[in-house]
Parts: sequence; structure tokens; C-alpha cells
Amino acid sequence: MSNQNNKWYKKRWVIILIAVIGIVIIFGGDDDSQKIKNIENTNKIESQKNLRENNEESLETIKTIDYELVESEDISFNDPNYGIVKRFNVKVLIKNNPVTKKQIEILSEKIIKDYQQQKADAISIFYYFNRSQVSGAYTLAQAEWAPNGKWEEANLKQNQKTTYKFTEFIDKKRTNEPTELEIEINTAMRDLWYEMMKTQDIVTDEETAKILAPRYGKTVEEMLKIRYKVNDYDLGLTQ
Repeated sequence: MSNQNNKWYKKRWVIILIAVIGIVIIFGGDDDSQKIKNIENTNKIESQKNLRENNEESLETIKTIDYELVESEDISFNDPNYGIVKRFNVKVLIKNNPVTKKQIEILSEKIIKDYQQQKADAISIFYYFNRSQVSGAYTLAQAEWAPNGKWEEANLKQNQKTTYKFTEFIDKKRTNEPTELEIEINTAMRDLWYEMMKTQDIVTDEETAKILAPRYGKTVEEMLKIRYKVNDYDLGLTQ
């Protein structure tokens, strides 16, 4: 074979090899592209499935919660740099015993979504297990949805996240609960104490007990015992 023919022979095989490699790359690339699409579709389907399951689970959990939104306060303000900053304080009564963290978290998500429809920038939710507690600090939990999880940064209006604070009553069955009458007596003594403090420098529980004892057919000692029992219970000092 002449040198010219030998060169042509080698050149032809180089061309053939390049062509084969090109075909492999082209069709192999299509296979890889299809595999990627298949993976993306699978992930999308799985994500949608998980979302449906989570929504269904949330709806089922909501059904287990005996709750009432007892107070909603709009405390929005005008920021010179950011305009109107919409903030809401919400107070919720939950009668379940016990109340779980999961119930608090799922109910908070629902309430937050409801207030997001009002263009809220920050939301603070206080949870109680008795209506008589609503005027004070939360007795079950607090959920706060705000920029970076910080209420004081509400004017930033972005990057909101939810943070929680739980009391000792969460995930535990409450025992030794005060009766409705004991709660009523404690509330009456508390209200009278505040009323008397408007005109006096010092007011004791014993003074309010003496005034209210005849109304309830109780001794002063019984009234004081009820007062301390309900107070300790509200503060989580008894179980």
C-alpha cells in the first residue's frame, strides 16, 4: 500500500471515530437530559404529594382543637421610612387538656395565614387554657411571626419566620384544676384588688377576702386558699 493510500486510510478512521464519538455524545446527552427531566418530575410529584398529606394532616389536627379566638388587637403604626407597618396581637383560648406542641404549631400556621390576607407584617399569638387568664401573660404558649422572628423588626416587612415559647403545661395533662366557682372567686378578688388600689396605697388579699366572703358563703381563710390555689395553677406551680 502506498504512503498516500495509508495516510488516507488513517484519516478515514479518524473521521469515523470522531463521528461515532459525536453520535454517542448527542444521544447520550439526550438520555442524560431525559433522566434529569424524569428526576425533576418525580421530585415535583413527591413534593405535591407531601404537600397534600401535610395539608390533610393539618386539617385533621385542627379538628382536634377546641379553641376560640377571644381577642384581636391591631397595633399597626406608620414608619417614616417603610410606611404603614401592620402588626396584630391575637389571644386564643384552648380548652383541650392536654394541649400539644403540634396543636399549637398547626393552629398558629392557620392563624398566621388568615392574618397574612390582611397584609400583616408581624403577628403575636398568646394562648390560654382559661378565659379568666386572658388579661395576663400567656399560660400555654406564645407564637410570634415577624421578620427574622423579631417583633421589633416588623418594619422590615420581609424574611418573616415563626418562633415559639411554651410553658410547662404543654404536652402535659393538667390536674387539680380549679372549679368554675374557684375561678370566679379568684377573678372577683383580683378585680376588687385593682379597684381598691385606685384609691389606696396598699391593699392585701385578706382585705378583699373579708369584703367578698359573705357573697360566696365562705370564710376569709377559704377565700384566701382559693386565691392562692388558682394563682399557683395559672402560673404552672402546681400540676
